[in-house]
Amino acid sequence: MLAGAVQCGYCMPGMIMATKALLDQNPDPDTPEIKRALAHNLCRCTGYVKIFDAVKLAGRFLRGETTPEQMRPAPGSSMFGVSHPRPSALLKACGLAEFTADIKLQDAVEVAVVRSTEPHAVIKSIDTTTAEKMPGVIGFMTAKDIKGTNRLKMLFPDQPILCEDKVRTLGDPIAVVAAERKDLARAAAAAVRVDYEPLPVIGTTGKGLADGAVRIHNEWPNLCYRPPQIKGDAEKALAESAHVVEADSNTYEGLKKAGKPIRYLGTKKNEDEGTLDPETGQGPSFEVQVHDIQMAEVEVDTETGDVRVIKMTTTVDAGPVIHPQNLEGQLEGGMDQGVGYALREEYIHGQTKDWLTFKFPTMKTSFESEVITRETPRVKGTLGATGIGEMTMVPTAPAVINAIKDACDIRIYNLPALPKKIKAALAAGK
Repeated sequence: MLAGAVQCGYCMPGMIMATKALLDQNPDPDTPEIKRALAHNLCRCTGYVKIFDAVKLAGRFLRGETTPEQMRPAPGSSMFGVSHPRPSALLKACGLAEFTADIKLQDAVEVAVVRSTEPHAVIKSIDTTTAEKMPGVIGFMTAKDIKGTNRLKMLFPDQPILCEDKVRTLGDPIAVVAAERKDLARAAAAAVRVDYEPLPVIGTTGKGLADGAVRIHNEWPNLCYRPPQIKGDAEKALAESAHVVEADSNTYEGLKKAGKPIRYLGTKKNEDEGTLDPETGQGPSFEVQVHDIQMAEVEVDTETGDVRVIKMTTTVDAGPVIHPQNLEGQLEGGMDQGVGYALREEYIHGQTKDWLTFKFPTMKTSFESEVITRETPRVKGTLGATGIGEMTMVPTAPAVINAIKDACDIRIYNLPALPKKIKAALAAGK
């Protein structure tokens, strides 16, 4: 709690048990030793940095170098700019915090969904005969049982709650089974038999837009919506610009080599709050914004194509910092997620089934990080501050890709930058 390691808390009980086993054997572990001891524990929030800090702090407690009382903010400390322990941290650390799956409603039935095992097919029949006879089964629901609309609408009412005549992707919902317990509902759902007539699979956007492509929905063409877009006069805008940069401006060095200025000063005026224009899809910019710059330091193995992130540095201006540990934790975790997005994480429908095939960030792939903060007050921000959570991982992937370019003079445009893509780009450049 005092090191800021408890964020969502989902991984905490396992982390604590593994840490206890480590500190029983070695009360003064370094970071590589912690990584080895906790290698089987996964965390999505922290980037592991605060977890390393927490393990080392626990070791200091055991060695008598400090106490929790000495590390805890003093009573009466300001609520602003001080890293007070999260109110929910102790419950999460002890495994007592309730997550959604822990909440049980009295006398509620459990449901399981029968999902499509085909990516594109006509539903010929749904047979629940065997499932109906299984223990604890209460009933079934298919599309014909829905009273009212069977569609969820975003831009178009194209998503059925339960598919009635056709499935359009792996995992499409076909039927719902209600039973007395979750395990009984899942067993009954597995016993439902669906007879399919497979249809051609459209696996890419290009295939879907090709002439003669099979329609996914009978009611609309595969290109069912075009967002409105206004295009201005680019040549006129360039001619009237104070400066025109005609270099690869992704890096500081690119501007220097082109003989261009490396710093520009300008002003920005935010418009009043308003809604998007339905004709143009445009609207006013945000009144309160966060600014973040990141730098990646990487090593590229040109033989294997492997990329190792050595260090990530982020400089962020989010206004006055309310809780330093929380701000650092969000940035460290966001950078870890951003590196995963840049180098490893890839969801392939029908193939990605677990944390291993998704290439979830682990302690092995964690890296050193540095956080630099500026605190420019925001006129319209709460207490002068603004949020940083959703923004954090946005600049990370570009920073990593720029670092790869700087290391071996190749640029990857299709993420993640897997070793095979690195090797192919290197081979193409020879």
